[in-house]
Amino acid sequence: MRDPIQPAFRERVQADWIDYNGHLNEAFYLLIFSHATDELIDRIGMDAGYREREKRSIYTLETHILYALEVKQGVEVEVRTRLLDLDGKRIHLFHEMVRPDGGIACVSEMVMACVDMTGPRVCAFAAGPMERLEALFERDRVLPWPEKAGRAVGLRKGRRQDIS
Repeated sequence: MRDPIQPAFRERVQADWIDYNGHLNEAFYLLIFSHATDELIDRIGMDAGYREREKRSIYTLETHILYALEVKQGVEVEVRTRLLDLDGKRIHLFHEMVRPDGGIACVSEMVMACVDMTGPRVCAFAAGPMERLEALFERDRVLPWPEKAGRAVGLRKGRRQDIS
Protein backbone atom coordinates (compact mmCIF):
# COMPACT_ATOMS: atom_id res chain seq x y z
CA MET A 1 0.00 0.00 0.00
CA ARG A 2 1.27 3.47 -0.88
CA ASP A 3 1.82 6.32 1.54
CA PRO A 4 -1.39 8.42 1.54
CA ILE A 5 0.64 11.63 1.66
CA GLN A 6 2.60 11.76 -1.57
CA PRO A 7 3.09 13.97 -4.65
CA ALA A 8 0.21 15.02 -6.87
CA PHE A 9 -1.32 12.84 -9.59
CA ARG A 10 -0.15 13.50 -13.18
CA GLU A 11 -1.74 12.63 -16.52
CA ARG A 12 -1.03 13.47 -20.16
CA VAL A 13 -3.91 14.73 -22.34
CA GLN A 14 -4.65 12.21 -25.10
CA ALA A 15 -5.48 13.09 -28.73
CA ASP A 16 -8.96 11.54 -28.58
CA TRP A 17 -9.82 13.77 -25.59
CA ILE A 18 -9.64 16.95 -27.70
CA ASP A 19 -12.89 18.62 -28.77
CA TYR A 20 -13.95 20.66 -31.81
CA ASN A 21 -12.43 23.79 -30.21
CA GLY A 22 -8.97 22.23 -30.15
CA HIS A 23 -8.69 21.75 -26.39
CA LEU A 24 -9.57 19.20 -23.74
CA ASN A 25 -13.26 18.26 -23.91
CA GLU A 26 -15.20 19.00 -20.73
CA ALA A 27 -15.93 15.31 -20.06
CA PHE A 28 -12.23 14.48 -19.98
CA TYR A 29 -11.47 17.04 -17.28
CA LEU A 30 -13.78 14.91 -15.12
CA LEU A 31 -12.06 11.73 -16.32
CA ILE A 32 -8.69 13.08 -15.18
CA PHE A 33 -10.17 14.10 -11.81
CA SER A 34 -11.72 10.64 -11.57
CA HIS A 35 -8.32 9.04 -12.17
CA ALA A 36 -6.81 11.26 -9.44
CA THR A 37 -9.62 10.21 -7.10
CA ASP A 38 -9.02 6.54 -7.92
CA GLU A 39 -5.34 7.05 -7.04
CA LEU A 40 -6.36 8.55 -3.68
CA ILE A 41 -8.75 5.66 -3.00
CA ASP A 42 -5.92 3.21 -3.67
CA ARG A 43 -3.57 5.21 -1.40
CA ILE A 44 -5.96 4.98 1.55
CA GLY A 45 -6.06 1.22 1.13
CA MET A 46 -9.38 0.77 -0.65
CA ASP A 47 -7.86 -0.61 -3.87
CA ALA A 48 -9.38 -3.33 -6.09
CA GLY A 49 -8.28 -6.15 -3.77
CA TYR A 50 -9.80 -4.40 -0.76
CA ARG A 51 -13.06 -3.75 -2.60
CA GLU A 52 -13.33 -7.40 -3.64
CA ARG A 53 -12.39 -8.75 -0.21
CA GLU A 54 -14.33 -6.31 2.02
CA LYS A 55 -17.25 -5.51 -0.31
CA ARG A 56 -16.77 -1.80 0.46
CA SER A 57 -16.14 0.96 -2.04
CA ILE A 58 -16.49 4.71 -2.42
CA TYR A 59 -19.35 6.22 -4.40
CA THR A 60 -19.52 9.81 -5.61
CA LEU A 61 -22.56 11.68 -4.28
CA GLU A 62 -21.96 15.13 -5.81
CA THR A 63 -19.46 16.79 -8.13
CA HIS A 64 -18.93 20.43 -9.12
CA ILE A 65 -16.48 21.49 -11.83
CA LEU A 66 -15.25 24.99 -12.60
CA TYR A 67 -13.39 25.39 -15.91
CA ALA A 68 -10.87 28.24 -16.08
CA LEU A 69 -8.12 27.67 -18.67
CA GLU A 70 -7.73 25.58 -21.81
CA VAL A 71 -5.60 22.45 -21.85
CA LYS A 72 -4.18 21.25 -25.18
CA GLN A 73 -3.30 17.82 -26.53
CA GLY A 74 -0.12 16.28 -25.17
CA VAL A 75 0.09 18.52 -22.11
CA GLU A 76 0.81 16.75 -18.84
CA VAL A 77 -1.39 18.17 -16.10
CA GLU A 78 -0.95 17.79 -12.38
CA VAL A 79 -3.92 17.24 -10.08
CA ARG A 80 -3.45 18.45 -6.53
CA THR A 81 -5.96 16.96 -4.13
CA ARG A 82 -7.03 18.25 -0.74
CA LEU A 83 -9.32 16.68 1.80
CA LEU A 84 -11.56 19.52 2.92
CA ASP A 85 -13.67 17.55 5.38
CA LEU A 86 -14.62 14.07 6.49
CA ASP A 87 -16.81 12.23 8.89
CA GLY A 88 -17.03 8.52 9.58
CA LYS A 89 -18.80 7.80 6.28
CA ARG A 90 -18.08 10.66 3.85
CA ILE A 91 -15.25 12.72 2.42
CA HIS A 92 -15.22 16.17 0.81
CA LEU A 93 -12.44 16.44 -1.81
CA PHE A 94 -11.10 19.41 -3.71
CA HIS A 95 -8.98 18.88 -6.84
CA GLU A 96 -7.00 21.52 -8.75
CA MET A 97 -5.79 20.72 -12.27
CA VAL A 98 -2.56 22.61 -12.89
CA ARG A 99 -0.95 23.19 -16.30
CA PRO A 100 2.85 23.11 -16.71
CA ASP A 101 2.87 26.94 -16.75
CA GLY A 102 1.35 26.92 -13.24
CA GLY A 103 -2.10 28.05 -14.35
CA ILE A 104 -5.09 26.44 -12.67
CA ALA A 105 -7.01 24.97 -15.61
CA CYS A 106 -9.92 23.56 -13.66
CA VAL A 107 -11.10 22.69 -10.17
CA SER A 108 -13.44 19.97 -9.01
CA GLU A 109 -15.15 19.52 -5.70
CA MET A 110 -16.62 16.16 -4.73
CA VAL A 111 -18.52 14.60 -1.87
CA MET A 112 -18.12 10.85 -1.68
CA ALA A 113 -19.35 8.13 0.66
CA CYS A 114 -18.11 4.75 1.80
CA VAL A 115 -20.59 2.11 0.61
CA ASP A 116 -21.23 -1.46 1.66
CA MET A 117 -21.71 -2.96 -1.79
CA THR A 118 -23.83 -5.87 -0.49
CA GLY A 119 -26.67 -3.38 0.09
CA PRO A 120 -25.65 -1.12 -1.41
CA ARG A 121 -25.84 1.25 1.54
CA VAL A 122 -23.67 3.95 3.07
CA CYS A 123 -21.46 2.62 5.86
CA ALA A 124 -18.56 3.69 8.04
CA PHE A 125 -15.00 3.58 6.75
CA ALA A 126 -13.00 0.68 8.19
CA ALA A 127 -10.23 1.56 10.65
CA GLY A 128 -7.28 1.40 8.21
CA PRO A 129 -8.72 3.66 5.48
CA MET A 130 -10.14 6.01 8.13
CA GLU A 131 -6.73 6.40 9.78
CA ARG A 132 -5.17 7.30 6.43
CA LEU A 133 -7.98 9.75 5.67
CA GLU A 134 -7.48 11.36 9.07
CA ALA A 135 -3.75 11.75 8.30
CA LEU A 136 -4.61 13.50 5.04
CA PHE A 137 -7.14 15.70 6.80
CA GLU A 138 -4.61 16.69 9.46
CA ARG A 139 -2.22 17.72 6.68
CA ASP A 140 -4.86 19.67 4.73
CA ARG A 141 -7.07 21.26 7.39
CA VAL A 142 -4.45 23.85 8.36
CA LEU A 143 -4.40 25.26 4.82
CA PRO A 144 -6.64 28.18 3.89
CA TRP A 145 -10.04 27.24 2.47
CA PRO A 146 -9.79 27.22 -1.36
CA GLU A 147 -11.28 30.34 -2.91
CA LYS A 148 -13.24 28.30 -5.45
CA ALA A 149 -14.62 25.73 -2.98
CA GLY A 150 -18.25 25.75 -1.90
CA ARG A 151 -19.59 27.57 -4.94
CA ALA A 152 -23.15 27.08 -6.15
CA VAL A 153 -24.18 26.70 -9.77
CA GLY A 154 -26.29 29.51 -11.21
CA LEU A 155 -26.34 32.91 -12.83
CA ARG A 156 -25.56 35.72 -10.44
CA LYS A 157 -28.08 38.15 -11.88
CA GLY A 158 -30.12 35.73 -13.96
CA ARG A 159 -33.88 35.57 -14.04
CA ARG A 160 -35.74 32.55 -12.83
CA GLN A 161 -38.61 31.44 -14.99
CA ASP A 162 -41.58 29.39 -13.98
CA ILE A 163 -41.60 26.42 -16.33
CA SER A 164 -44.85 24.89 -15.09
